Amino acid sequence: KIADEMTKVFIKEVSLRYEKETGNTALPSRFRPVLIVSEYSTSPDRIVAGESFEVLVTLENTSQSKYVANVVIRIDTDENALKLLEKTNMLYIDRIEKGARYQFRIRCQAAKSLKRGSYPVNVSVSYDDNNAMTYTLDDIIPVHVETDYRVEMDFDDSFVHITSGEVLPLDINVENLSRD
Repeated sequence: KIADEMTKVFIKEVSLRYEKETGNTALPSRFRPVLIVSEYSTSPDRIVAGESFEVLVTLENTSQSKYVANVVIRIDTDENALKLLEKTNMLYIDRIEKGARYQFRIRCQAAKSLKRGSYPVNVSVSYDDNNAMTYTLDDIIPVHVETDYRVEMDFDDSFVHITSGEVLPLDINVENLSRD
């Protein structure tokens, strides 16, 4: 009976996550990511459907002892929502020193037909550490898009023949043509 209890198999799922904000140092250094997307912002702050904007991305080498090299960055978006305005969606960085940061800009345009909401900019990074080990990083930058109200008014031809001082009844119908 004791032997049966000892042969049971327990399967556990283990996942490791590094959270810079909490200062978690419980993970062994070999599991800690070296290169992370530490910051991002958009310019302008308010992005409107149909307008172009920039995303400023900061990569940070969190290692205090190792540089990273051969950094290849790939940017992907849903072209029907956010169109890249760059000549290419790839960027190469030769080396980022230990503890250093590297910033780059992505120019995009939000489709005019977009509804208000968040749309992803996917950032994929591959890099080598100073021991020639290759690592990858995938991150999603949410871009919040607003819509402006588009109000149009149509007038009939009766306004063409108005004389000075003439009083006309005026009916106004207003329609909001935005996608919200």
